[in-house]
Amino acid sequence: MDKLLKKILDFFLDNKFMLSIKEKHEDNKLIKTLYDKPFMIHIIKYLIIGFLNTVICIGLFWVFIHLTPLGESDVGENVANFLSIIITMIIAYVLNRVVVFNSKDPHIIKEFFKFVVARVLSMIFDMLAFFIFATLLHFDEMAVKVVIQIVVIILNYVLSKVMVFKSEDKIKKE
Repeated sequence: MDKLLKKILDFFLDNKFMLSIKEKHEDNKLIKTLYDKPFMIHIIKYLIIGFLNTVICIGLFWVFIHLTPLGESDVGENVANFLSIIITMIIAYVLNRVVVFNSKDPHIIKEFFKFVVARVLSMIFDMLAFFIFATLLHFDEMAVKVVIQIVVIILNYVLSKVMVFKSEDKIKKE
């Protein structure tokens, strides 16, 4: 996956137009970050995995609401939201450990526990925001879920880097 992403970045960043932007703005930190290909590959992988997790979470939420008795209950939306988050959290740990952060930490249980703590923090935000906007304010639950998931992706990345994979996320320079 890294090689494919590097080729795609090379194609987009090494054309005359992008190189001229790089030369004109050599002191700009954002431009330097854009041209740090290993870092960009890392971010793209996280976004792909985050997008996949978001689709899984929203899909599970839809299944629980529309294909189970939860959709007929007054608290069913919140239970469906909780279940979709828990299942997605397990999938997210595996994908982040293997694909994004390339963790080799032999203490998988400890690492998973830190991951769960970080995700519980974002889940609390998710559940509280969902309760406020969907349950109390009666906004469309699917629209609320989508917006919250975008915020949760960003929050989860920050928490993963700071709390979980901080020593294991060394990005290899190629």
